[in-house]
This record gives sequence, C-alpha cells and structure tokens, in this order.
Amino acid sequence: MCLGGGAAAAQGPAPCPSDAATAQLARQLFAKINAARAAASVPPLHWSAAAAGAARCHSQQMMQRGQLFHGGDQNTGPGDRLRRVGIVWSRVAENVGEATSIAAVQRMMMDEPRGQANHRANILDPQLHDLGVGIARRGEMLFITEDFYTPLHD
Repeated sequence: MCLGGGAAAAQGPAPCPSDAATAQLARQLFAKINAARAAASVPPLHWSAAAAGAARCHSQQMMQRGQLFHGGDQNTGPGDRLRRVGIVWSRVAENVGEATSIAAVQRMMMDEPRGQANHRANILDPQLHDLGVGIARRGEMLFITEDFYTPLHD
C-alpha cells in the first residue's frame, strides 16, 4: 500500500490494449471486491477506466517477466502509474496476484489475516473510493493488478 499526493486530473484513455475476455474477468473481479466490501458494510468502490488501463499495463509487464512486483518500468509504483493516466489522488493502494481464476485470487486475498496492512485490508479500506482492475493472461495463468485510490478532492 502507498499513501501520499498525486498530480494531474481526468480519467484518460487506456494506455494498453485490452481484449474482451480479460476485460470481462476484470469486471467480474471488481464485482467480487464490491461484494466483499458489502459483506463488511463498507461502501462500494467506483470503477475507474483510467486506473484499469494502468493496471492492465502493469499486469502485462508482470506476465512478460513471469513474476509479481509493484515497481514497474523505471521502478515506478502504482501512484506514478496512476498519475501518468491523469488521476489526481490523495491515497493509493495496490494488490497484485497470480492465479488460474479470479475466484482463486480473490480467495487468496480475502483469506489473509485481518487487521494487517495486506491485500484484504486494501479491499476493505473504507478510505479508498475508486478501483481499476487489469488482467493479463498467459495460458491458464492470470496476472492481476488492482489499483485502488481516493481522488484528491473526494
């Protein structure tokens, strides 16, 4: 999880190409995340197309390298990637995962211990308001990035 200020505004176009299958999986995972928030009495997140584009690019980088990481090309973090697509944020958090299904990755993230700064904590953080999910696929393996943020003037 990363905290701090961001610069630039707007929800710009997706920086990496998408395919219908992974876009549909991203929306399904978004729904699962909001279902988990609802079960915990946390307000739902808003979908961010710009954050989804940044997350998709990061997932593609992880897929190409065959490993999970938060720092991208030139060691940029999630906040940097969101700024590049025009998002002004006051709070940022990122989950990355690798699994053969969205159900499996959601289960892994939600089964983590409660009360720790981890994937589950990011999903259930009521101070995070927006989310973009990006998925890249290599064979049966899904590389998943969830970029959460709170707009600067929210």
